[in-house]
Amino acid sequence: EVSLYLSSAHQKQGLGTFLLQKMIDACPALGITTLVGMHFDHNEGTRHLNEKFGFEVCGHLPEIAEVQGQKRGLLISLLRIPARQ
Repeated sequence: EVSLYLSSAHQKQGLGTFLLQKMIDACPALGITTLVGMHFDHNEGTRHLNEKFGFEVCGHLPEIAEVQGQKRGLLISLLRIPARQ
């Protein structure tokens, strides 16, 4: 499972893209073939970042948590990593 958290002061500057690319690039050398990501379904920034890298939504747990008084669902996504050549 891959997680990436940035403070609001560091969002929308390309840092998430840079860091996620570094994580993906390291996978073949580590023998990692699949990354799994989970995020709340209202988190548009993470959804957009995952889509940009080709993550596919493979599950949704609706209203699984309460965050700041609101029921939130959890999206589960995966990315297959090509084997090292």
